[in-house]
Amino acid sequence: MSLFKKTLSNLGIGDAKVDAEVTGNVLLPGQNNTMIIHLYGGAHVQRIERVEVNLQCRYWSETAIPPVDDEALEPIAPKRYESWSPLFEWQHNTPFEIGSGQRHDLSIDVMVPWNTPVTIDDAKLWLEITIVDTNGKKTIEYQSLTVRPESLMDTVLTSLESNGFRLRQVKCEALDGFISPYAQTFEWVPVDGPFHGCLRELTVLMYREQDHLKLWFDVDRRQRGELDMLASAVVKGRYLHYLCFHEGLADSDIVTQLNAVLEQCESEIAY
Repeated sequence: MSLFKKTLSNLGIGDAKVDAEVTGNVLLPGQNNTMIIHLYGGAHVQRIERVEVNLQCRYWSETAIPPVDDEALEPIAPKRYESWSPLFEWQHNTPFEIGSGQRHDLSIDVMVPWNTPVTIDDAKLWLEITIVDTNGKKTIEYQSLTVRPESLMDTVLTSLESNGFRLRQVKCEALDGFISPYAQTFEWVPVDGPFHGCLRELTVLMYREQDHLKLWFDVDRRQRGELDMLASAVVKGRYLHYLCFHEGLADSDIVTQLNAVLEQCESEIAY
């Protein structure tokens, strides 16, 4: 990928300013990126005590569904709330001074975590830069970033699209029991192809690790009255099918296994 300098933020620290640049116009999970923080001096000398750079993402958590004693009562949907997870944290703790017309550069090597969410629809990812001056004043800037799927996930998404599925919603959901506290859910609607008119919706939960991609499948959750998120259901073992694709698996094998699972989902769904 060619070098593409993207200005992510322009912060005011008194009269000084800061620019952040990253290599690549988009980020890919598992990819190494170099980030350069440029600090430009203002009209007078300033002392910077600390620079903090954090890569953050948002995901959704939910409360447990309360038990219903009376079977005649409708179950209560769980409440959902926003949570945040740091994907990368870096600090420069050596104080320095920057004068008028000067520039001070800080270089950071960033390894984009494998389970970094793809920034589609509701999935949010941003860079947070904090500058602390000699008086303890903090200046914080937030800037959205763009993440595209790596090879395994890209093959899965492309295969589903070729089967006539269209993305309806994408979000990150809290997932217990894994290193990363969340996984990404993709909700699809069949608008064409062999599953149009058979399935109303397909929900796929994806969790990426260094050497494999895990996928959990369920269908027609709304029509069956499922109120919790798929990630919560997966922890309880309530899903139709599971697949694990290892790094280096041929695209044709991925497509074959996906098609087999879709056919099984179609035949097994019951209301």
